[in-house]
Amino acid sequence: MYRILLADDEGIMLESLKKIIETEYGNECEIHCAKSGRVVVEMAQAYPPDIFYTHSRLLERGCQHLNGGSITILPIVETKGGDITGYISTNIISITDGQIVLSKKNFDKGQKPAINYGLSVSRLGGAVQEEKVKKLGTKVRRELLSYLETREVYELANMDEMSPLMRAKLKRGAKILEGLIQYKYSPQSPETCISKFSAILQEGAAEGNEHS
Repeated sequence: MYRILLADDEGIMLESLKKIIETEYGNECEIHCAKSGRVVVEMAQAYPPDIFYTHSRLLERGCQHLNGGSITILPIVETKGGDITGYISTNIISITDGQIVLSKKNFDKGQKPAINYGLSVSRLGGAVQEEKVKKLGTKVRRELLSYLETREVYELANMDEMSPLMRAKLKRGAKILEGLIQYKYSPQSPETCISKFSAILQEGAAEGNEHS
């Protein structure tokens, strides 16, 4: 028998969800309900749940308040084998403003932070960034993802056998990836990052013109 803890600040929502689960699974589940964060903690300690459901409204309380102060919610989800298609992962992704996905594969390669840049995204970045920063970020991301895909194919290949354009592409991508590495106690200002990545892209464009 599964033990389920449902949390929502609206009693009607709780009862409706409870009835749906009871109708679907009958005697296979033991269901407990909580209407506040305090009760959630108490219930979780008294009746450790096998399945924990938190309605999106609880997470969406993260915001700036009109009377001052703010709440920032940073949910952390541990996945099995890096699979983010599970119920909890997809539920969290659907109600947050973005996600940073860490990759064990990248970590084992020495990349720190070991971010999977293909799966990580901000759904607010474009709305708050300056136009020049947004355009630069789009170009850097496109170059980086192209490099990561290409690197997988050419990882064991001989550089001397590659075309000049391919060598330049791999070199440019490696520079971008190196530029994204954050060294401990060595923060970089936004201006420094903009200048650095702009120079890498300009250098790449110049090399492309030479080989075209």
